[in-house]
Amino acid sequence: MADELARNESKELARLETIIQLGLSTFVEVGNALLRIRDGRLYRASHKTFEEYTQERWGMTRRRANQLIGAAETVGNLGTTVPILPDAERQVRPMAQLAAEQQQAAWDEATRRANGQPTAAIVEQVVRDFNYKRDNKSNRAGDAYVPQGYDACQTPPYAIDPLLPFLPMEWTIWEPACGEGLLVEAFYDADRRCLGTDLLTGQNFFEYAPPEPWHCLVTNPPYSIKYEWLERCYRLGRPFALLLPVETLGASRAQTLFKRHGLEVLFLDRRVNFKMPKKGWEGGGAQFPVAWFTWKLELPDQMYFGTLGNGTTFS
Repeated sequence: MADELARNESKELARLETIIQLGLSTFVEVGNALLRIRDGRLYRASHKTFEEYTQERWGMTRRRANQLIGAAETVGNLGTTVPILPDAERQVRPMAQLAAEQQQAAWDEATRRANGQPTAAIVEQVVRDFNYKRDNKSNRAGDAYVPQGYDACQTPPYAIDPLLPFLPMEWTIWEPACGEGLLVEAFYDADRRCLGTDLLTGQNFFEYAPPEPWHCLVTNPPYSIKYEWLERCYRLGRPFALLLPVETLGASRAQTLFKRHGLEVLFLDRRVNFKMPKKGWEGGGAQFPVAWFTWKLELPDQMYFGTLGNGTTFS
């Protein structure tokens, strides 16, 4: 089995599991308990992954656990000054897509419209209104705010498998274009800590970096501005891995960057089937080959060939 827990960790796990067992009474306490168990890997003595732990111990899917964790974090962002706090996780769930600094304003507006405790429907409408007001905000000057086409595709979790041997377990990974959070969840399933941000939740990659320490950036960036992403990654000066079309190697703008800074490429043995907007996993998202363009990950060779697993979403 996996690592044994220290005595203090075992006591902490027992305390947190009591909260979950009794406290399905309050979603905030349960979410915070799950967060501590996940981030501290307190499940490791009995389960390989957090997903296995939540499913076998609590009959709870990973998605549900992450909803509770996200809801608890959102309520924490509301602070102690709001006169009315949410009393149900459904009320909080829509606000998870907003930046932390916008969540309190959205909740205040929802309680104003409801003249008290708002329904989940009212909160959802407020969040839609907040998103609408930001429609003119851009990823970079001149770029449309709402991602379209391949800029809006979601990357399946199996795409990170060949990368994992080159990402030390103690590293914190930043995923700055996390979208639906599929790679963030995949990293947690692989026992890596991951910070997920996205333009759609108010974190512009060209202006923002996480305030807490991080060691490596891993993402599938918007392809329409991939060169700007490469430039920004090199400027940040930390190891990175960007999932980009293989044809990027032939672009003169990219080659200028590669000559100046260096590059190691992790080629994949199959095409990745992306989840496409309005089409899902069956939307023909594997029409071109991609590779991990990496820097300072110390691959065995400058051109390294990785193997993807036998998932059901390969083309």
